[in-house]
Amino acid sequence: MGWAMRSVEVRGVTKRYWAEAGEAFDALGGVDLEAAAGEFLAILGPSGCGKTTLLRMIAGLEEPTTGEVRVGGRAVTGPGPDRSVVFQQPALLPWRTAAANVAFPLEVAGVPRQERRRRVAELLSLVGLEGFERAYPHELSGGMRQRVDLARALATRPDVLLADEPFGALDAITRNAMQEELLRVWRRDRTTVLFVTHSADEAVFLADRVAVLAPRPGRLVGVVTVDLPRPRDRTSAEFVALRREVLDLLKPGSRGHAPRVGG
Repeated sequence: MGWAMRSVEVRGVTKRYWAEAGEAFDALGGVDLEAAAGEFLAILGPSGCGKTTLLRMIAGLEEPTTGEVRVGGRAVTGPGPDRSVVFQQPALLPWRTAAANVAFPLEVAGVPRQERRRRVAELLSLVGLEGFERAYPHELSGGMRQRVDLARALATRPDVLLADEPFGALDAITRNAMQEELLRVWRRDRTTVLFVTHSADEAVFLADRVAVLAPRPGRLVGVVTVDLPRPRDRTSAEFVALRREVLDLLKPGSRGHAPRVGG
């Protein structure tokens, strides 16, 4: 496919919500972060640290209270075709087949039918779902539905893929298989990926770098560079050491270290 790559910049971003009683709740307390073009960046942290909020602001689904988000050097002011999101629970249309679900964003974009069919076939092949084009979501396993969702997210050839714990609801075997699948897709196209997870193991296995957030309000406590060749051996001493470094940053009271911005 070979589409353009874009960097993502988050500068001084905060997010404040207001409760019904008028009390303020700060979800993010000033985050500076950058994903280089073509980088696979994992965003790791416990529940309540603002990971999903940050991803939604990059997607343009929410606005920062202060600060700025830029994609490809341009300020994010709302959703756009340059960014696609994969959520934890696949939001497939139950009355559409796998092929029709993948085709949906292409229909919305006005892509001609012949080109739609070609691209859908290519994407379903890419995620290993040849032969399941006519299957409906209820006829597919959880991992297969997530593959359809990934194919649909890639259909519009986004510059940036945003993944919000997409494998969190899968069993361990399927989750590992989906991690391999995502890496295969990423290696082929080098789309910029921001991947939210609460698993240090998943983050170290997938990412070029791991950005670690601490909660209340969410703040960046460190960025760990994963300089291991792929495919990665989860049992190797180097892998275990990096996972320990990431986990140490998650400990309460960790001050972390100065993050390295960029690639």
